[in-house]
Amino acid sequence: MKLKTERTYRNEIVKRMQAIGTYRKEFLPTVERLARLYCQRDKLEQQYDESGAEPVIMHTNKAGATNPTKNPYLTARDEVYSQLLSHERELGLTPNALKKMNEQALRPPAKTTGFAAALAEALNGAGG
Repeated sequence: MKLKTERTYRNEIVKRMQAIGTYRKEFLPTVERLARLYCQRDKLEQQYDESGAEPVIMHTNKAGATNPTKNPYLTARDEVYSQLLSHERELGLTPNALKKMNEQALRPPAKTTGFAAALAEALNGAGG
């Protein structure tokens, strides 16, 4: 299995964001991190497959006792999945995150009242 490069993933992520209207160049550092996480996930899954794809392995501790334990590749992969989901939410790439972004974009700006409104009015009046 040939693994995708970070660049390939970055381009795919940008295309996905452009398709749903959430792409901005300011998000590139997060896009880059997400691309690295996809590559890390791919490597972990490949290592898991090469190790025999057993979800539980036998581990011998320092005392010499052998016990079943969750495959460390699965543990690492689960952590990467969690980080992937977090980054995808940040970029609006999950249905719920996209819905929230769209709702916020459609929400009218909050009205200022009291001191903030008076200050804004004074500043706008002073410039004209």
